[in-house]
Amino acid sequence: EEEQRERMRLMALRAEEERKAREEEDRLLREVAAAREAAARQERDEKLRREAAEAEQRMRQGQMATRQRRERWKGVGMRIEEEYPYSVMQVQGILAEGESAPRTDLIIEGDRLMAVNEIPTVRLSLDEVKSLVQGPPGTCVGLTFRRGGSQGASITVRARRHFALEDEDLASLNRDAGQDGGIAIDLNPLNILDAIGKGIQEGIAGMAPQQQQQQQPQQHAAGRDPNFRYEVRM
Repeated sequence: EEEQRERMRLMALRAEEERKAREEEDRLLREVAAAREAAARQERDEKLRREAAEAEQRMRQGQMATRQRRERWKGVGMRIEEEYPYSVMQVQGILAEGESAPRTDLIIEGDRLMAVNEIPTVRLSLDEVKSLVQGPPGTCVGLTFRRGGSQGASITVRARRHFALEDEDLASLNRDAGQDGGIAIDLNPLNILDAIGKGIQEGIAGMAPQQQQQQQPQQHAAGRDPNFRYEVRM
């Protein structure tokens, strides 16, 4: 019995540590999004661009500190396009807060993911959005969608992180088009960190005046077929 109590105590301690890690990352990414927005509004202000770069560096350091913990984190059970506005392509099963079974009617194909935990996605990269959505099993994340185009209704769902990623989801790049013509991108939380690091400089450069197109869907990268619907699971 004493051994059981100790095991429960350790489990509770680990859960609390993961909760705090998730909250700290939310805070860091909120700083990044706000700094990028400020820099974009004052595109010629070098000080704001430097502050955005510093916020990104703090985020990177915080995420590196939780690399091992991320191996246990889960997603919410949906697939989205890999470019802003991150439209939903498939709902595999959203487990709403307070409910016991996943549902496929809370969000629908075409809903646009506009914010995660009230952090706007317009200034975030795909890897940063994935990093926000994933978290400790059983914890909840707030997902805000726009339904019906840019002028449509706003919908917010509190989703429980329950979706276990399978081996095929963790492949570096699955080039099998599959039934819907999509391409699955690596969702391994550790590899997400590496991708975020590589993307930081691109994000900084993207705030230059000649590149202020972040609120519009980006062009497909060189070598990608625009007829494919590039997607990620989370």
